[in-house]
Amino acid sequence: MKKQVGRDNLSRRMRKVAFLVAGFFSVPVMASVDDYVPKMPGLDSLPSLTDTLACNDEPAYLHDEVARNAVTDGWLTLHQAVHRALEGHPSITDAIASLGQQQSGVGVARAGYYPQFKAGASGGPWTSARGLGPYISASASQMLYDFGKVSHQVMQARALAARQQAKVLGAIDDVSKNVAEAIVNVHRYQQLMMAATDLFQAVSAVKEMAELRAKAGISTRSDPIQAESRLDQARANLIEARSMLEQSRETLRTLMNETRPLPENTCIAEPRDLPPFKPEAPVDASLNPDLLPSALEAKAEAKAAEAQLGIVRAGRFPTISIDGNYGRSMRGAIYPAAPDRRQDYGSVILNVSTQMFQGTGILSQLKAANHAVDAAHAREQTALLEAHNKLRSIHAVAMGSLSRLGILQNRLRTIIEARDLYRDQYRLGSRSLIDLLNSEQEIYQARSENINARHDLWVSEADQVAASGRGRAVYGIDHSVVQGLEILP
Repeated sequence: MKKQVGRDNLSRRMRKVAFLVAGFFSVPVMASVDDYVPKMPGLDSLPSLTDTLACNDEPAYLHDEVARNAVTDGWLTLHQAVHRALEGHPSITDAIASLGQQQSGVGVARAGYYPQFKAGASGGPWTSARGLGPYISASASQMLYDFGKVSHQVMQARALAARQQAKVLGAIDDVSKNVAEAIVNVHRYQQLMMAATDLFQAVSAVKEMAELRAKAGISTRSDPIQAESRLDQARANLIEARSMLEQSRETLRTLMNETRPLPENTCIAEPRDLPPFKPEAPVDASLNPDLLPSALEAKAEAKAAEAQLGIVRAGRFPTISIDGNYGRSMRGAIYPAAPDRRQDYGSVILNVSTQMFQGTGILSQLKAANHAVDAAHAREQTALLEAHNKLRSIHAVAMGSLSRLGILQNRLRTIIEARDLYRDQYRLGSRSLIDLLNSEQEIYQARSENINARHDLWVSEADQVAASGRGRAVYGIDHSVVQGLEILP
């Protein structure tokens, strides 16, 4: 009887050893996180947006700037997205239409340099006492000298047009910045969805291994149950990642003014158009006030205020003009008392006109114009101050993202090594399932943090480009035509 029990124990031990050996060679070793291409098996209810095109396998030609800007095979680059957004965004349409309105105002102001012609006709009964009757008249006036009234009006109109030009550039920069951030976020959630898919794959493999061990009697049924619970959590992470990816794609679609959703096989390429962040570069080195729309707008407002001050000052002096008048009665003489005079009448006079008295109007207008000039110059300084502050803040955020990125990459490598060790130990029975599941979850968290840190750095680079006013050069907008308007640097 004892011999029979001994043989049973030996047989049981041999089966365990055979299972461990077979399991070691039969259960596939998980690929590294960076090399794994997810296939999402078992998630028929959750079709991946990237099933038809592996978004983590960018073709080599995307590294070339010229080729990258002409991509048409399912990849959408930052350069392409920005230009497509500029062509249809209503805020730019509004700004350009307002610019046309302001530029027309320059022509209205310049009309003061040219002769003014008037003509008219009047009708009424002809009497011997009053004469006239039906009467036609014409007049012409040419300004000779006005002490700068018209010239300052033209200057003011041009300044207002320049202010609107700055607003157009501001609208272009805002749309470009928003598109750049949207592109980065879509790429972010593409990567996060792949990380969630990798977690689901990893936990599925662990669950399969736990079920095999439980069926062989090596472990209890609690191991597959724990693995199933973690699998549900991984599935929830995948659903959340897909939801965020779809939201970010819809945001990009709105910015690009697309009437239809982006094709599901469209992948967002890495934002290689963004200049890399240089921590050693001076913070304010890239700031050129002539590129900042806010500074250009404030400068134009200052010129408009100075022109208004010139108009008010010129208003204290007379306007010299030459005026001509001509009239003709359609019946009889113009003056019945002098019937021998002709039916027409004309005159040419030198006219000098001015406002003799307006109370305190002129003085109040001068004070208001001076205050407007001071306020406009202050706004110009404020715009530069805000730009400097924004660049410094962006630099600090980028430094934090860059520092975190190096630490997180090292942490991810360490956790992957620990996971591989835990898996081997679990197969040998010296490590619990919960340790292996926790290591898979930590890999997902570390990978997600790594992805977020890298994309946060890209967002900072996009913000730095926008804050310095270099977006039009970086995205190839200078010397291009946007909605019929040529953009010049």
